[in-house]
Amino acid sequence: MRPSSHKVLKSRKLPASYNALVMPFVLSILMSCIVSAVATLINAGWTTGFVATWPYAWGASWLVGFPSLLPVLPIVRRIVAAICRSADLVGLDYRVRHAKQKRPLRAAFTFD
Repeated sequence: MRPSSHKVLKSRKLPASYNALVMPFVLSILMSCIVSAVATLINAGWTTGFVATWPYAWGASWLVGFPSLLPVLPIVRRIVAAICRSADLVGLDYRVRHAKQKRPLRAAFTFD
C-alpha cells in the first residue's frame, strides 16, 4: 500500500530555518514573472515577439529581484510590524474580551 500524498509532502518539508531564503525565492519568482509580463506587454504588445522576449525579461528581472529581496525583506517586515498589530496581540485581545465568559477559550481565528 502506497503512503498518501499528504504524508509524502509532509515528510519532505524543509526545516523552518530555510524560511529566510525560500520565502524571498518564491516571492521573487512570482513578482518578477508578473511585473516582467506586464512591462513586456506594455512595451512590445501582444505579438509573436512577446513569447520570445518575455522569458528573457523574466530571467533578467529575477536575477535582480531575488538578491534585492534578501536585504530588503527584513526592513519591510519592520515597517509592517510598526503598522499592524502582531497575531499574538490579536489573540490576547480576544482572551481579555472573553475572560468573563464561562465557556472555554477558543482561538481568535479558526481555519476549518
